[in-house]
Amino acid sequence: MLFQSIINSEKYLSYLLECLPNVETLVKKEVLEAYLPWTKVVQEKCK
Repeated sequence: MLFQSIINSEKYLSYLLECLPNVETLVKKEVLEAYLPWTKVVQEKCK
């Protein structure tokens, strides 16, 4: 997997499970894009 060396997949899944239930409007494309593994914030939180 490409992102395996960039982020910790376990931390990434935990991050998604913590954050996504709290996001009110997941139907907006830009909201979902913020949680993609190649974003800077995700890479910093999930190393």
